[in-house]
Amino acid sequence: PADNQAALIIKQDTLTSLIENMILTQKGKKEFADFELQSAERINRLVPDKNKMGKAATFMYGLSAEAFNELILMPQSRREIAQENLEKKDIFFDDWFLQVKKEARVYLFFTSFTWDGMQVR
Repeated sequence: PADNQAALIIKQDTLTSLIENMILTQKGKKEFADFELQSAERINRLVPDKNKMGKAATFMYGLSAEAFNELILMPQSRREIAQENLEKKDIFFDDWFLQVKKEARVYLFFTSFTWDGMQVR
């Protein structure tokens, strides 16, 4: 009942986040020079001690340092880099990303969920 509904929402939100990250990564690489490099460099500046970060990621989330970087840190860094690049052009990130998501072709296989152009349902 309530536990099943909570688990379903977590699955939907997780899948939405993964899809949004993939969409942003693909569009960012096309639109912004050195997008992935800028995103990685931001993390390197903010997290100079990868050993401590890896231990904390494992302790808190059960993730390796690499998984934590790819699932948590890089998606946030990509958003910030895209936002900064768009602000230089006087474009609001949320409006831009909303349009990018609507234009994306997303297919979900082997799941009962669907992508509605905004999020997983």
